[in-house]
Amino acid sequence: DDTATYSATSIYESKIFNNGDSSITKKLNRVTGMFDKLPAGASVTVKYRVDGATSWTTIFTDSTDDDISHTAINIESSGANLGEYKEIEFRLESTKAVITGFSFEAEIIDKRI
Repeated sequence: DDTATYSATSIYESKIFNNGDSSITKKLNRVTGMFDKLPAGASVTVKYRVDGATSWTTIFTDSTDDDISHTAINIESSGANLGEYKEIEFRLESTKAVITGFSFEAEIIDKRI
């Protein structure tokens, strides 16, 4: 009964971004999720996938009461670097939270011959 417990997960999937050119390799440097102030028990998870992959990689989950945004510069669970891509998509999942936006920063790494 989600009207009483608000336990369902809401999902937002972005369009595919190529930063203007799918032939050039880019490096994801940081990702920010933005949301209404998180109430107790709420969480927002941000994931990404690259170049047509079928599985998502989790970047971070924020469940800190009263947060309104969170920025990650790596995969927070492991400390691994964020990936390289030609095309990238993002997925934001929220429980008891309202997602208001996201942003990302990338740099071009031209690996064309």
